[in-house]
Amino acid sequence: MLGMNKISRQLIALVTVAFSVFTIGVASLVGYQSYHDMEDIAFQQVQGTANLFASEFEAQMQRTHTALTDLESNRAVLDQLTALNNYGPLYSEDQTQLESPLSQADNSYYFQSQLQLARTLIHLLPLYELSQVALYQTDPFDQYKGDKALPSMVIDHAYIWLYRYLERSEQAKYHVYKLPIAQINFEDDFFNVSSIYQQKTDYFYQKMGALLSDSEPFDYLNSLARPKTFTSGNVINLAQDVLNVAIWSPISMPLTDPDTWQQQMRHSVTMLAIHTPSPTSLEAIAERIGADLAIVDEEHVWVSSIDNSQQQQISNTNIEVNERPYVFSEVALNLPSDTEFEYKVMALSSTEDLGRRTTNLIVRLTLITGFIVCITAIAMYILVRIKLRDPLEALLLAVEQIQQGEQDVKVTIQSKNEFTTLGRSFNKMALEIQHKSAQLRQVNDNLEQKVQDRTQELADAQQQLIMAEKMSSLGQLVAGVAHEINTPLGTSITALSFIHDAQKKVKGLYDEQKLTSSDFGQFLQDSNESMTLMESNLRKASELVKTFKNVAVNQSVEELVEFSVSEHVHEVLLTLKPQLKKTQIDINLDIEPNLVITSYPGAYYHIISNMIMNSLRHAFTENDGSIWLNVHLEDEHILIRYEDDGEGMESEVLNRIFDPFYTTKRGEGGTGLGLYMTYNIITQQLDGEVEVHSTPGKGTRFDISLPVALKDSIGQHNNFSV
Repeated sequence: MLGMNKISRQLIALVTVAFSVFTIGVASLVGYQSYHDMEDIAFQQVQGTANLFASEFEAQMQRTHTALTDLESNRAVLDQLTALNNYGPLYSEDQTQLESPLSQADNSYYFQSQLQLARTLIHLLPLYELSQVALYQTDPFDQYKGDKALPSMVIDHAYIWLYRYLERSEQAKYHVYKLPIAQINFEDDFFNVSSIYQQKTDYFYQKMGALLSDSEPFDYLNSLARPKTFTSGNVINLAQDVLNVAIWSPISMPLTDPDTWQQQMRHSVTMLAIHTPSPTSLEAIAERIGADLAIVDEEHVWVSSIDNSQQQQISNTNIEVNERPYVFSEVALNLPSDTEFEYKVMALSSTEDLGRRTTNLIVRLTLITGFIVCITAIAMYILVRIKLRDPLEALLLAVEQIQQGEQDVKVTIQSKNEFTTLGRSFNKMALEIQHKSAQLRQVNDNLEQKVQDRTQELADAQQQLIMAEKMSSLGQLVAGVAHEINTPLGTSITALSFIHDAQKKVKGLYDEQKLTSSDFGQFLQDSNESMTLMESNLRKASELVKTFKNVAVNQSVEELVEFSVSEHVHEVLLTLKPQLKKTQIDINLDIEPNLVITSYPGAYYHIISNMIMNSLRHAFTENDGSIWLNVHLEDEHILIRYEDDGEGMESEVLNRIFDPFYTTKRGEGGTGLGLYMTYNIITQQLDGEVEVHSTPGKGTRFDISLPVALKDSIGQHNNFSV
């Protein structure tokens, strides 16, 4: 730590740890409290949103009901409804007409009234966000002694469904026609049958484009399980397993009593509107109010603004949907239900961002307090250096000088503490040693001079021998070391530079408050890969140094290690990644995945890496091609086949590739030791055999056979000569 002694380092480390624990504790506490505060605010928001949406939903149903009720005051609508009843299946002034067929004229006028009413009612769909509007006829004077309402017209977003009854009867036969809304021109008036009364009813259906249908829309009104005493209102039901709200209202009109022939106000028509909440409509509302919405009961989520919403886990005001955390609030809808369940509006707000905000807050607090810790550490460093480190170093330096034979030593201590007294005592001791040494020198002056002369002569001779040995070794190793060790060290420097650039990028993103978890995760991944690469290449450099040492001292001893050949080859390729990624060379591996042997992994490393690097340097001048490496076990031997599709070798080169210091790239950094050392490792250390086949322009193949069981006798196979 900046050259400080052990005591100073321990003291500063202790204070730093204490401050760091305090920093982490404060940041975590503040972050925890902030998270819960933000969660409470989010809950208050969704609580208000749920109340707002529930009130708006109920108000919308009430507005729809009011709109249906107001039709009773529309004179034009009442006129058409009166005509509809007069020509319909459930009412007749003349009771003798009951159970009799309806004429072509009745059907034509009935059809015209349907169309005139459809022009008015169709606008209710978009105005009140309805999925269906329907008109039902009822028996106003109980002429049929029943209470079933017959559908007359149903309007949805695609069609106007028209019912054509063939007789006056509660069980009347009928046909259903569907009129595509897209074909209707609402700017023109609907036809008037009075001008062409002589035409048959089918003529009018064809003229309007109404098509006879084999199917009919769902009968919502008669499917409701509402009490019969409900003359009007709204109810939530689950028709066809879809949640919707049915709103209906009877309409009274003056009709002639068939018994007294006097007009009376009777309910003869029931208007029905269906509102079906959809995910799309809830999404639009949710986007406007800033919270997700759903309509639920005790067991089901019937409709939601969240795609594929599946309730996972509920705890108090928290819920997990689609593996994402939410805070929610429920408000019961003040609407009657057609089922046994109570329906509620649920408002949800994701708390996923709260965790990220809390993490960012903790990081910022940690950085701020970390900066304070750094300032404190610097101040402590300065204080400890002045009061502790400098006096101790002065005393240690004086002791070392005395140990080295210096006599005139004096310690000067500037601080005013216990070290001052220690310094004065040391100076007094040094002065006494100086006096005693002077007396001893006078006695042994002659003998010491002779000893010094002989010692100097021996030292000079020894130095010359050492220098000669060093120069001899250096001359043999420098050419190989300069090239072989440069690659792993260069790769390590490149990886370190990559980490440095990545760190700058992450710091820039953090300073701009743009750092995301994915950026930080990528940085960790890149850092891990780079450090792994540096570790592997530095280990390779160490192994290369060992190998070149073997060249100098003629032997090297390694321990037998059990290892996976496949994993080891992949580690080799990882260390060569910086060289390989600069090329377009494909390396194809065919290695038995469960092949585990006990051998010298460093030797296998050298064989494979040297052959790959040899191909990169000599075989692929265009940095494009393929390499195949096949390793398998056969008859207690490991067979390694290495092949490339590079330029190949002439016979003159092929015959000399294992000669020491022979290279075709002498002027480009080649040393000629790579394949020579590979040959010695295979034949001496691993007791194997190697054959080389090469054809100019077609590539090169190495066939290597190595015994699985290695001899372990000292001096026989544990060391090898190069």
